Amino acid sequence: MRTLTLLRHAKSDWAFAAPDMERPLNKRGRAAAARIGLWMKHQRVQPDWVICSPAVRTRETLTRVRAYLPIKASSIDVEDRAYLADVEDLLAILADCPQEKKNVLLLGHNPGLEPAVDLFMRRRAAAFEQGQTHAHGHIGADHLA
Repeated sequence: MRTLTLLRHAKSDWAFAAPDMERPLNKRGRAAAARIGLWMKHQRVQPDWVICSPAVRTRETLTRVRAYLPIKASSIDVEDRAYLADVEDLLAILADCPQEKKNVLLLGHNPGLEPAVDLFMRRRAAAFEQGQTHAHGHIGADHLA
């Protein structure tokens, strides 16, 4: 069985005068990213593959999360298609994920992540209603601050 963890980047710095792709995390976001990394550690989330948007704020979130998790640099795919991807783009990215990877972390943005969570949760609820009680998942806070 494969596990997918979806994570939106932490709070970014809108005061930073730069193109959207280069916007970093703000102070609150840096602290929140570290807290989510610690939370993931306590939840025993151990990704063996990470798909990360190339935006500065997502890469910075990943750096702070990695401080708490054993994520190898070689298992990180900075995926251009993940930047501001919609749900269909995210599904295509996930379809390209190596099959041998069993614990995948997708770090991206809204508006695509929120409908992806909704889609996966509706599928999980339907499976549960059909008696397929083996479905598992991590459901965390949208943001920590």
